[in-house]
Amino acid sequence: MKCNREGNIVVVADNSGSLFFLSMDSAYLDRIKPYCLFETGFKINDLCWERTGEKVLIACQDGKLHEIDTPKEKDCDFSQTYLKAFKHRTFLMKMM
Repeated sequence: MKCNREGNIVVVADNSGSLFFLSMDSAYLDRIKPYCLFETGFKINDLCWERTGEKVLIACQDGKLHEIDTPKEKDCDFSQTYLKAFKHRTFLMKMM
């Protein structure tokens, strides 16, 4: 689980490789609202927010790094489901 720099979005990764995005009101921690779910299918080792908060970087067990755009709550229609299409960019990290 990682919170962005502003403290208003949390991304949670689980053992199955799903990513859940939650918005929260920093003044009232009881106001946490889920708004987006991605099923990646990856074995996630770690994740972090990119410096500006516009992207999330996902480090996976297979040595690949995946980059996704942070979904915006206003752009997500979660009236039927939180699940969204997973779009990402992949980078292979090579050790010297």
